[in-house]
Amino acid sequence: MEKKGLCVFFILFFIASISFAVAEDNATKIDKAYNCIENKTQGKCLDISLDEKIFTVLALEKCGDELFSASNENKCWPSSACTIKQTAQAVLALDKIGSDTSIAEEWLLSQNSTPDEVTWYLEIESTEATTCSIDYSGSSYNINIGEDKKITGSAGSCLTRAQDDYWLRISSNCFNQEFSITCDKSFLTTLLFKKDNSNTIHVLEEAHSGSSTTEKVNSFCFAQSGSCNYEGSLWATLVLNSLGYDVSSYLPYLITMADDNSEFLPESFLYLLTDSTDYRTSLLEAQLSDKWWDESGNKYYDTAVALYPFQFDDPIKKTNSKTWLLENQDNQGCWQGNLKDTAFLLYSIWPRNFGNNNNGNEADCEDAGYFCRSSSTSCSDDNGEVFTELSCLGASVCCSVEEIIPTCTEQEGEVCSSDEECSSEGIPQDASGLTSGETCCVRGTCEAVQNEPATCTSDIGICSETCSADEDIDYEHTCDYDLDSCCVPKATPQGEGMSWWIWVLIILIILVILGIIFRNKLRVFWFRIKSKGLSRPSPRPGYPPSPPMAPRRIPNMLPPQRRQVSQVPRRQSRDVEEVLKKLKEMGR
Repeated sequence: MEKKGLCVFFILFFIASISFAVAEDNATKIDKAYNCIENKTQGKCLDISLDEKIFTVLALEKCGDELFSASNENKCWPSSACTIKQTAQAVLALDKIGSDTSIAEEWLLSQNSTPDEVTWYLEIESTEATTCSIDYSGSSYNINIGEDKKITGSAGSCLTRAQDDYWLRISSNCFNQEFSITCDKSFLTTLLFKKDNSNTIHVLEEAHSGSSTTEKVNSFCFAQSGSCNYEGSLWATLVLNSLGYDVSSYLPYLITMADDNSEFLPESFLYLLTDSTDYRTSLLEAQLSDKWWDESGNKYYDTAVALYPFQFDDPIKKTNSKTWLLENQDNQGCWQGNLKDTAFLLYSIWPRNFGNNNNGNEADCEDAGYFCRSSSTSCSDDNGEVFTELSCLGASVCCSVEEIIPTCTEQEGEVCSSDEECSSEGIPQDASGLTSGETCCVRGTCEAVQNEPATCTSDIGICSETCSADEDIDYEHTCDYDLDSCCVPKATPQGEGMSWWIWVLIILIILVILGIIFRNKLRVFWFRIKSKGLSRPSPRPGYPPSPPMAPRRIPNMLPPQRRQVSQVPRRQSRDVEEVLKKLKEMGR
């Protein structure tokens, strides 16, 4: 029993050691990536591009002065032609090192404009027929809402009946108007919006009820060269939200135009801004080959964008991407030698805080006992308070309450057991209430785990009848034709496999386990080796050595009769015994 317990202990110790060794190896690779961008920027902060300056500040907290000098009077970037995107990114970077960005924040806010692509509706809902009065611009208009929910009557030039008379369409010329509504029956009002020529309707979460309500359209974007700039609006909205500004009026534009701008991965920004599980699921679903995202043509930059909302979260998709990234570093530790992409990946996935806060007065959120959350919206939804004076990594905000992870049922998912997996169209999600080994499968079904080999795709290898001398056969992936093999490049020594000291550790642990299991046999073996090495004891001083003992011959002490009997063949021994028996009887 003791032996079995020791074996279990050392097996667990072995597994833990391997996990620790792999973690240490990964940490070394991350250090190498940081060293790579450190070497690329050492003494070169003035020479690198604006984008490289921005992401170097985010990753290393250096080159901040050079980034400031590249601005137009500290209000926008670049100095030659200010853009929404780069100004927002520069504000995010400089705020990380504690620099004053108030002038740039004011410039961003001044660039707002009303998008023409969004259509707005006013809905008045009642459980019974009612008459309502709508007041705006000093005039009052009466409408009737029947039991069939349809509207009759006129509400003026700003409000026209739409959607089969169920709603009132708000004219774009009246977005700055306040509409006051009163009805003679209980009612509620809300605003709806959609993209022009789209059938998808979005409803503002906030609805109003009471004896009187007020509704006003707040719809903005960030404009560049006189028109809304979608990518710039994504970054500006995200950054201003992290600084504590109310950005709710920018969300309708970002939401309605998301499908037309998929190359910017809007789901990543919208998940950060709204904390909606729908955007989270859509974002994770867009991962390719369980490794990366590639919407713009740059899979390293896109992967950094996609995983940016998960700085305080580790979904399975993120773990897969981290493994892929650490297996594809170049010799210096960067990714394809690209300073911007490498710095963005480190800031997004493996962020570090170097403490280079110039103001020195911005305390850490978690050190203060609070929680870093994805957005101020999610914090307020959980009745939390946002602390703008406390810092978090990235665009997260400091919240007084911890994030509440929804259950799998609330996410409309299916709980998969340890021997099941989420189907290919589904997304494994984090959920509260799960036991060990369970996963929450959203938009998919739970299926029994299949151990079939994966398909050999172009990102893995090439299917061919024969592999060349510099290729190996990957037996874990199959090809469409049975005669073909999946040929992959031979692994190079640089950065491949486990370090030599990991193998030494593995061998030592195995030897220890074998020593415990076979310790008794080893003890006997060692005793024999030790015994062979022993010599006869030396004689005491003054005494001659004892002569070697000759083999002693034991004399034959048996009487002649017995000696003679003992020499009788075995087949005659019974006759002799009978004679002796008769002699004993005669002697009585």
